[in-house]
Amino acid sequence: MVSAGAQAQLIVNSNGQTGMGIAPNIGYALSAYSTDKGLRSESFATASESTSTGVAGHAGIPYHGLAIGVKGVSNAANGVIAGTSYGVYGDATGSYSGENYGVFGHISPHIEGAGVYGFAYSSLMYTTLPTRYAGYFNGDLGITSDLVMESLQLSNTVTLHSIGELSAQRGNILQQLQRLSIVGYTYRSEHNASNLSYTAKQAISKQHYGLDADQLAEVFPDLVYDNTDGTKSINYIEMIPILVQAVGELKEDIDKLK
Repeated sequence: MVSAGAQAQLIVNSNGQTGMGIAPNIGYALSAYSTDKGLRSESFATASESTSTGVAGHAGIPYHGLAIGVKGVSNAANGVIAGTSYGVYGDATGSYSGENYGVFGHISPHIEGAGVYGFAYSSLMYTTLPTRYAGYFNGDLGITSDLVMESLQLSNTVTLHSIGELSAQRGNILQQLQRLSIVGYTYRSEHNASNLSYTAKQAISKQHYGLDADQLAEVFPDLVYDNTDGTKSINYIEMIPILVQAVGELKEDIDKLK
C-alpha cells in the first residue's frame, strides 16, 4: 500500500485499487470521499476531435452478482436536510454541430437489460428485464414538460394510409371494437410495502382495467407484441387513432338516424 500526503489523501493498494480521501473500496478501481465535493472530471475536445468524455465507466459481465461501470451516491450528513443532493449529475453544453447528452446510456444488442435504470424505493432492488430497454424505471416517473414519443422515424419508404383507406382495408372499425371486452386486474406486489412509493402503494390496492391481449390479437394483431418471457404487451398508444376513427363512424350512424 502506498500513501501520499500528510493525511494520506491518496491511498493505492498493491492491486492498483486507489482511494482518494478514503481507503480503497473492495471491488472498485477508484474510490473518492469528500465532505464537500466528491469527484469532478472535465474533458475538453480539441478542434480535431469529435468526442469528449468526462467520465467513462465499463464493467465486465460477472459470473454472478452485479457489475457497475459508474456508481454515484449522495448522502446527507450531520442532519443536513435542505438543499440538493445528486448521486450522478450530468451537464452537456457547447457542442454546436454535434450531440449533447447530460447522461448517456447504451445497452448492447446482444444482451437483455437497460441503458439507464432507475428505481424509487427505500432499499436497493433490481429487476430482471425480459428484453432490451433504452431506459427502464422501477417506480413512479414524473414529467414536468411534454413527453415526446417517436416509435418510428418516417421516411419515403414508409407507406401511409389515410383514414378512408384504413376503413376500406379493415372494414367497419366500430364493429371490430365491439368484439373486445374490458378486463379488470390487480397488481401483485413482489416487494416489501415499506419500500414502495406513495403512489405505488395505492396502485397495488386498486382495481385496474385493460384489454385481453389474446382477444385483441384476433381483431388488431398489429397492436399486440410477444415478449421473450412468454407474456404479451399491448400498444395502447396506437389504439387512439383507431378510437378516433370509431367515433367518426358512430357519428355517421347517428347522422343517418336523424
